[in-house]
Amino acid sequence: MKKLMLGFLVLILVVGVALGCTPKKAETIELKLAGLLPPTEETSYGYVKFKELVEERSKGRLTIKVLGGAEAVPLFEQPEAAKKGVIDLTWTATPFLVSEIPDVMADHLSLLTPMEERKSGYYDYMAKLYQEKGFFYLGRQITSYGFAFWTKARVDKPQNLSQVKMRAAKMYEAVYRGLGVSGVTVSPTEAYTALQQGLVAGVTFAPGDLIGFGGTELLKYQPGPMFFKSNNLVTVMNLAKWNSLPKDLQKIMLDAQKDLEPMMVDFYTKLSKKQMDLVLGKGIEHIEWSAADNQWFFDLLDKVTWEEVTSRIGADKSAQLKRMLTKS
Repeated sequence: MKKLMLGFLVLILVVGVALGCTPKKAETIELKLAGLLPPTEETSYGYVKFKELVEERSKGRLTIKVLGGAEAVPLFEQPEAAKKGVIDLTWTATPFLVSEIPDVMADHLSLLTPMEERKSGYYDYMAKLYQEKGFFYLGRQITSYGFAFWTKARVDKPQNLSQVKMRAAKMYEAVYRGLGVSGVTVSPTEAYTALQQGLVAGVTFAPGDLIGFGGTELLKYQPGPMFFKSNNLVTVMNLAKWNSLPKDLQKIMLDAQKDLEPMMVDFYTKLSKKQMDLVLGKGIEHIEWSAADNQWFFDLLDKVTWEEVTSRIGADKSAQLKRMLTKS
């Protein structure tokens, strides 16, 4: 009986030790993200693909819960929500951050790919500025996705845009001033109504945005070349939340961002062309400007946009940014 009891106690001890040595399943960390567009939009590829890469490589230890777009957190409030920790991440437009980090005004002026920006020092430059303001900068999550003019009336040369009342936005204010365009500030969600009611007779949007709000029903022409192809959407994270992550998960996120960048260049280059072809297939006519007019437009674009950056951050910093964002 004593032997039986002893054997039973040994069995309990062995089982207890075995159970105690069983490694616990790693706890899952969930990050909350709100973005400019919901994940169902094709244009949201950048942050959606980033989420996939992070979750796959972390093997479930790190997940990103996408709350949505403006319906989750108003667009203009998303950066502040991330800074305060209401959300952890935001895929946002840099004009929403200009008041805190005026250097972001140069983001859409880049002539480089995100990979080239890393080599030029621009990525590290911006990461430092974001950190000083309570953000962790992950990087661009859209690129190679430019903008174009869309009008009701035919515009055969850039100088004639001054005759068109256009929907205005912060991103291209300087361009409008340089062209002598009369701009009317209208929310993107009200663009269709503004065109319909004659408040404006033209807009500046990426092809996909034009399709999104139904502008192809009201506009007839796409004059001139596309521009601002680097776009201005980045993903930033609450700095305290970033610092709380284990180092190996931080590395997974950084590596995912770096690996995402060439994928984005390929994806958005093809998407932009596909969407432009779709728009033109709906009856909108592309107006090809002459080579001389194109050169005049791009020279003006370079002059007025960098003058605007200089007016906000000074000549020395503006020159430094321009060196980092243009091909030598």
